[in-house]
Amino acid sequence: MKKKIKWFAAGVGILLLLSIISSSESDKKIKSETSTSPESQEVPQAQPELTDKQLIENTITQLLSGQNNRKVNNLGNTNITEIKDGIFKVEVEFNANDNFGNDLIKSGIEKQMSEIYQALFTGYKTVGEVSVGAKFPMVNEYGDESDVVVYHTTLIKDEADKVNWEADDSTLKLTILPSVWQTDILHSEFK
Repeated sequence: MKKKIKWFAAGVGILLLLSIISSSESDKKIKSETSTSPESQEVPQAQPELTDKQLIENTITQLLSGQNNRKVNNLGNTNITEIKDGIFKVEVEFNANDNFGNDLIKSGIEKQMSEIYQALFTGYKTVGEVSVGAKFPMVNEYGDESDVVVYHTTLIKDEADKVNWEADDSTLKLTILPSVWQTDILHSEFK
């Protein structure tokens, strides 16, 4: 019986050794088949570098992606124009979220406006002026409802450069920036 176990163990050992040798030869063959000469390797195409205007547009698109809680696209119109020597004026319009009462709607608009100002003025030295408008459905004197700009603000670089962008996030978005930007339009329902 001991002889049978020794022969069995020797057989298993030989099979294991042959398996290891076979596996290593197989790996070498696979490596040689998959490696190619440098001439046949494809050189990745260099991606064209985006301009500041394109980067600014991408930032706005990312900030206002998706839909708001009224099932309307967040992003409205965007216009980026060069005002002088590589300095841009950025105009952004977005559709505001609904909330419980006009005070909360206004606060939500201000927070979203602040996020736009923060991203553009801290991210790009080429931004000279930003105007942001928030649209919301309002009913006119005839009873017709339509989306109108209910809040529109502007912030220029000279003022933005004075802002402490490192301030507490809530204070920055709900107190500092609303006191610094110029309010161009504020619908009477939100005063």
